[in-house]
Amino acid sequence: MESIHNGVLMLPRSYFEKEELLARVIECFPYPIEVYAPDGTTVLVNRAMLNEYNVSDPDEIVGKYNLFKDPSIIASGQMNAVKKAFQGETIFFPDVKVPLEEIAER
Repeated sequence: MESIHNGVLMLPRSYFEKEELLARVIECFPYPIEVYAPDGTTVLVNRAMLNEYNVSDPDEIVGKYNLFKDPSIIASGQMNAVKKAFQGETIFFPDVKVPLEEIAER
């Protein structure tokens, strides 16, 4: 979808640019956010998430942590609910904290 603004042809942003913009918005959000790939692997965390769990480098989590393999999630008995959320169902988990410091040890 093209538009003309002040005589200049404006093209929609590419997928990459939209993705980059979304990543910047997430990074600036004041609440902890963690984004997962469909296989449960973390693909993005914001600074608030890192601060929440005293993790300094996102590389300690991104690409390494997998929600579906987390022993705490498995032991909690919530895996079915997590899988429903990944299938698009709205699920609420009140006050759940993942011990991210243990992830670095795995």
